[in-house]
Amino acid sequence: MTLQPTRTEATTTTAEATTTTEATTPNAEDYEGQQSEDFTTINTFTSLIAKMDSSTRQAIGHQARDLIEECQFDGKTCSSKNFSVFLDSTYGNCFTFNRAHDDWTPQSSSSAGPLHGLSLILYIEQEEYIPQISEKAGARVVVHSPNRWPFPEFEGFDAPPGFLTSAGLRLTSITRLGGLYGDCTEGEGHDLLYPGAYTQTNCLVTCHQHHMVSVCGCADASLLAPVNTTYCGSNSTQVECENKVKQELARGLLPCSCPASCSDNVYGKAIGLAEWPADSYVFHFALSIHPFSPACCPSSREKQIPTRSGEIC
Repeated sequence: MTLQPTRTEATTTTAEATTTTEATTPNAEDYEGQQSEDFTTINTFTSLIAKMDSSTRQAIGHQARDLIEECQFDGKTCSSKNFSVFLDSTYGNCFTFNRAHDDWTPQSSSSAGPLHGLSLILYIEQEEYIPQISEKAGARVVVHSPNRWPFPEFEGFDAPPGFLTSAGLRLTSITRLGGLYGDCTEGEGHDLLYPGAYTQTNCLVTCHQHHMVSVCGCADASLLAPVNTTYCGSNSTQVECENKVKQELARGLLPCSCPASCSDNVYGKAIGLAEWPADSYVFHFALSIHPFSPACCPSSREKQIPTRSGEIC
């Protein structure tokens, strides 16, 4: 299987399609109500992984030193050591650049433009992908404020292999007045499941998990579990209970009080794709990750492309 590194400067293109269908009224008997085999497999796998301790889950996932081939920020080199790791139930090991810490001030770029943003070359290790579970290849990217928890499944976009993915960002700061002008919060009184500043998403997933634990006696494996709570298994009773809770939440039958934040930063994204690397850039890139050894193949340097595991020979 061919493995391709991905250049990410932070893309997707959208296509519109019109489908004409005959208007009908769906009836309950039109649906078999049976879960697909792939859906069941993924849910079972997610539940098994969730029950592992965090150190084991992190050890079997992709490592930053293997994933991040090259890193630049504001024209300066960086490395995997500049990223902090967190575990996500869907994507496994995730790596955050410029995350806020108690004793550290986040970095900022000196100017606007692609040369001053974060630029990465990623090696996605497709040989490590699991059949039936990993239906797509690439990296998931989330742009967020340094002090808030990211939710890749809900907020991110995909960066495919073999392309340069670029994202032009525009920051919009929102201040809601609250009080007589509407309902908003700074997070007071909200005991959130995930760390970081209050966000409506964090509040909603917390509410979802609390209803799951309250009704089913176990936690949704796709979310962080509260203390002293076990994850739901794949037995039919727990699966049916999980589905019931999710349906009632979707219909608004289970309440969630999650107003918008009174102060929020929203990153608008203009995303684009280009084929990468260009033919003229291939050898330069090859040399950058595997320095050329004249003793190895001195007479045909311009024709040699390195493998990941060895020199250019």
